Amino acid sequence: MRGRMRQHHAIRLRRARASPAESAALWDDGPSSQERNSSSVRSRLRRRCGIVELNRQAGHFHRWTPLPVRPFFFIARPHTGHLFALLDGVLTPSSPPPGAHHFPRDKNDRPTRLLPQGRATVISTTKVPIGRTTHRVRNALLVVLLLLVVCAAAAGFSGFKLYKSAMSAKAHLNNVVNAAKVIKDGSTDDMVKALSDVSYIQKEAAAAKQDVSGGLWTLAEKMPVVGGDVKTARTAIGTIDDFAQTTLPQLGKVVTTLTGASLSSGDGQLNMEPIIAAAQQLATVDQSVQSQARTIQDLPDAKLGVVNNALQNGKTQMAALAQVTENLSGMLNMLPNFLGANGARNYVLLAQTNSEIRGTGGLIGSAGSFSADNGKIAVGEFHADAEFPSNAALDDVNQDGDGTLYSGLYFGQVIHNLSSTPDFPRVASMAQKFWQAAPFGGSSDGVMSLDPVALQAMIGATGDVTLSDGRVLNGSNTAEFLLNGAYKELTPSAQDQYFSETAAQAVAHLFSDMNTQKLMTVAKTMLRMAEQRHLYFWSFHEEDQAVLRSA
Repeated sequence: MRGRMRQHHAIRLRRARASPAESAALWDDGPSSQERNSSSVRSRLRRRCGIVELNRQAGHFHRWTPLPVRPFFFIARPHTGHLFALLDGVLTPSSPPPGAHHFPRDKNDRPTRLLPQGRATVISTTKVPIGRTTHRVRNALLVVLLLLVVCAAAAGFSGFKLYKSAMSAKAHLNNVVNAAKVIKDGSTDDMVKALSDVSYIQKEAAAAKQDVSGGLWTLAEKMPVVGGDVKTARTAIGTIDDFAQTTLPQLGKVVTTLTGASLSSGDGQLNMEPIIAAAQQLATVDQSVQSQARTIQDLPDAKLGVVNNALQNGKTQMAALAQVTENLSGMLNMLPNFLGANGARNYVLLAQTNSEIRGTGGLIGSAGSFSADNGKIAVGEFHADAEFPSNAALDDVNQDGDGTLYSGLYFGQVIHNLSSTPDFPRVASMAQKFWQAAPFGGSSDGVMSLDPVALQAMIGATGDVTLSDGRVLNGSNTAEFLLNGAYKELTPSAQDQYFSETAAQAVAHLFSDMNTQKLMTVAKTMLRMAEQRHLYFWSFHEEDQAVLRSA
């Protein structure tokens, strides 16, 4: 092998130095393995033998495909020519002509074939790019991979930041809800104290809104699937913050108006001016609360369970708060007319007993009256049902319907069974006619009905009642005595007397020595009793009816 390599090398040198005729004969032997040496070997030969010519053909192209270059591991030192050949890239033509050799050296070199002097063979000048396409694909893949890594890192960081801010907003909202519960469900003193300083609720609500603000949350709204939930949560939090920043201070102003004024003149008369001012302010507050509650109620249900649970809780709390403000606004706006601020009012007061159940509570055992003139309340005498005339409201009875429905109850004929119908405005209308027909009665502007449970709640809110025999009724024993003890201990006539005394004192205590705490306590007590159907009131003035229905 070593000798052959020398021979080949010698032949190559002789051919390079030969004359044109001799060179042609030598070249006709066919290509040898040394003719496939690298471009570096050919360059050295040209420098040593300056008689070599290169003829190039213009415009003839072949496609060439680069083969992978594998490293060569030397066991012994090979021939110099083979060393350079093995270390160079090897090109394999797709359709190579016999004897064609290509030796690309740099970006400006073109593959050629080494010719002896005077040889007129046509040579291919195809320029073959080595590895350029492969490098472009690899670089593109690297860029894409890098972008994916960056996007994944950004998404992870953004998700963590969103989660952290969401948990912070949830904590602030819990503080808002807990503080607002005192206003809705707490005692009168706690409610007044909470509304006197709403800065804590405002701070927590503002912090929750800040947690879900910014471009990251705006971008999250546009995400598929969860984008709608994000928008819903942000809207709900923004509404709660609006309630805290604008509506709560107005509600606190109502309390300040009432607490800063004297509501009682000391002679049993109420000071109507601060009540009227507070009623107007509360009406404005109620409009804001109702609007904010509707905004939250109209939000669509969230897809994510944790978000939807929080949303439903927020809807429930806001609806309950809106109901409270609506009731208080109705009650407070009803008080001026109810208490005779625009003219004296006279009312019929029905005392029902639940021991004999009826449609609106119980049998009407007695009836009395009370009057109100510019805040001053006067309670009249009560009269047993036997003192009223019969058939006073017979004209209001529909014989075809009522005669069948209330058969045997003497509906419209006696006062004690007027409560058989659950339609209290109808009961009030018929009771008014019985009161007018009685010798002790007269005209009336409305009708109020109480049962022992309502009396007990009112006594508990306004103070104990002492009866003529020294018996003391309070907020825990009144209903038991009137519904049970009176039947066992007293005659029927005495039962009516005890109930009349209890009702008269309870109503008289309602508005005596009035202050803000007592006014709010009485209002909440009456609303609760009305909700539980123990207290009814109806006015025959149309301007009062809309307010009553909202209350």
